[in-house]
Amino acid sequence: SLCLDGTVLPAGAGSAAAALAEPAVAALMNLCASVELFVFAIADSDEREEQVVAALEAMGAFSSGLRKHRVMFSSTPEGRASMIRQLQPGLHLEAVPSVAETLAGKVPQVRVVGSPEWPTLGEAADLKASPRRISDTAPLSAAS
Repeated sequence: SLCLDGTVLPAGAGSAAAALAEPAVAALMNLCASVELFVFAIADSDEREEQVVAALEAMGAFSSGLRKHRVMFSSTPEGRASMIRQLQPGLHLEAVPSVAETLAGKVPQVRVVGSPEWPTLGEAADLKASPRRISDTAPLSAAS
């Protein structure tokens, strides 16, 4: 599952049709084509839900394999966490650290997009990847 706000769509209640980063859209299209994906967005109105669906349509998510009935909405991040917990996905890609913390221990794997381990959606969406560890990227000490 994937949190759209802050990963593919701009965070907040602004227009979902705002300019998006192409790498994030490419990662979403890959997920739509390769897994049974559920996506979540914050929406406080029917109009916001329509904007999100229109943005997904415009970027080609539905023609790439995303099913419209798998686009889910909540009015708060806490509500999203509850929905994800009930869905019980094997992996969830999240932009809000507090939601990721809520899901810890309830969802087998949660990746926080924008964190040191998963700096981009493309990296977090790589289903074969393992989290980066600081020790993996630190220079090796010279042997004495």
